[in-house]
Amino acid sequence: MSLFIPSSTKIVSIEDTREVELPQRNWIASVTRPSFSDDDRGDVDEFDLLEAALRQRPDYIVMGEIRGEEGRTLFQVMSTGHTTYTTFHADTVGEVLKRFTTEPINVSKTLFTALDLVSVQTQTRVKGSKVRRTKSLTEINHYDTENDEINVKDVFQWRAETDEHERLTGSNTLEEIKFDRGWTQERLESELLMLRTILAYLLDNGLNGYTQVAATIQAFINDPDTILALVANDELEDSLADLREMESVLIDIDPKKEEMVPRPDPTEEVAQLSKDILAEAEDVLFDQYRDVQVGDDSLAVALADTSKPAGEPIRSESVRADSDDLSGDDNRLRSDGRHDDHLRDDDPRDHHPSSVLSDNPFGEFEEATVADNEEPESTAEDGE
Repeated sequence: MSLFIPSSTKIVSIEDTREVELPQRNWIASVTRPSFSDDDRGDVDEFDLLEAALRQRPDYIVMGEIRGEEGRTLFQVMSTGHTTYTTFHADTVGEVLKRFTTEPINVSKTLFTALDLVSVQTQTRVKGSKVRRTKSLTEINHYDTENDEINVKDVFQWRAETDEHERLTGSNTLEEIKFDRGWTQERLESELLMLRTILAYLLDNGLNGYTQVAATIQAFINDPDTILALVANDELEDSLADLREMESVLIDIDPKKEEMVPRPDPTEEVAQLSKDILAEAEDVLFDQYRDVQVGDDSLAVALADTSKPAGEPIRSESVRADSDDLSGDDNRLRSDGRHDDHLRDDDPRDHHPSSVLSDNPFGEFEEATVADNEEPESTAEDGE
């Protein structure tokens, strides 16, 4: 999920063991340090690092895991608008709520509603194969003072019997985004279609390596028009080498490490869904980009992590009235339920549930969602 963090932002990570590797250059990695004396003098824990991180004025804080009282500080940080990612061990949304609002973390229920989303993830078997699935996506709505409970709403659920995700209801978070941006419903759907189109194109063309995905997403954040033009004209793959190294992003992953990460083929249903999304894009999105030549100047804009220079935009103003999009700041709190099997986050083992919490799931909106990254950005969960 860190791939969706804009490269122009400042990121501070906090971990027990150094594991997270981010492509953004403006990233400060901090690691806890045990005391070398008989007492606790000189000990630097997550709470200390979190307090130090706040003095560095970060746009994003990535915390390896919440264990104790630092959780209260993290929620206070979230409530002031800082974007946050972290892991937390729990099996269900109810368990997440219970553990966060009781000792030793003891976050108040009113403060807990700073979160927007909880994504519960699991590692299980489907048709004999070990797979990872997002089990549910739940919105944290508000605190009900009369009943002393936090109101939540399941938006998506995974059905094990069909291995499909079912949308249960509309999203309050999307409605808030639409209201805050002053968008019409048509504009919101247009923005979502662009995001779906990029992901569908990557999947349909087998571009699922970390380097390929990271370069595409970061370039899209910087200059959506150029990337959509490359996609519409089926030229994206030829440009990936140029997109790997931007002014604020260095995507330098060992190819041998990349080969060790399992990249399962999409199911027939997912592959067909991607084709359907691309067919929709052909009808309503690609025409304005067809046969548009993406020159060095356009690639330079994507590589430089800057706004498009003055001049005629590739896209019409009727489609994009300004530079707003659904990519950007995401406040996310991720919680992973673990069994005592000492697994890494990226190991595909059986029945391995995890929950993901978050505030506001799309770009540049105060606080957003969370998810998993593959091997290059494994979370701090070894040996737990």
